Amino acid sequence: MGKLSHKIQGSSRVERGLQRPLIGGEPEVGTVPSTMQDTLNRILRATEDTKLTLSQEIGKVSSELSHLRSDHHKLADRVTTTETSLEELQPAHRALWAQVTGLSEQVQILERRVEDVEGRSRRNNIWIVGM
Repeated sequence: MGKLSHKIQGSSRVERGLQRPLIGGEPEVGTVPSTMQDTLNRILRATEDTKLTLSQEIGKVSSELSHLRSDHHKLADRVTTTETSLEELQPAHRALWAQVTGLSEQVQILERRVEDVEGRSRRNNIWIVGM
């Protein structure tokens, strides 16, 4: 829609280019009083300003959404990489855990043996030979 004009289609007075009401009375059919026209123009300007503001805000939101999508894709790639690394490390972790468990058992066995040997060495076993 373009700017509002003072004419309403079908009015011969308006078609001749007259925009103001006749002197001394009511406006002719098809014309718009200037105060109403001013009000309509202000409404139209406000509407256009609102449309412009909304358009700018939509642009900002679209830009921000684009950045968020980019960040989301980067994070998704990082998660995928992390999951892949984790899947590769799990078998090695299991093997190492089994090895640690086995070594812990061996340490316990060796500690018991050392305690036994220390205990035997502290006892003063006297061997009497030849009696």
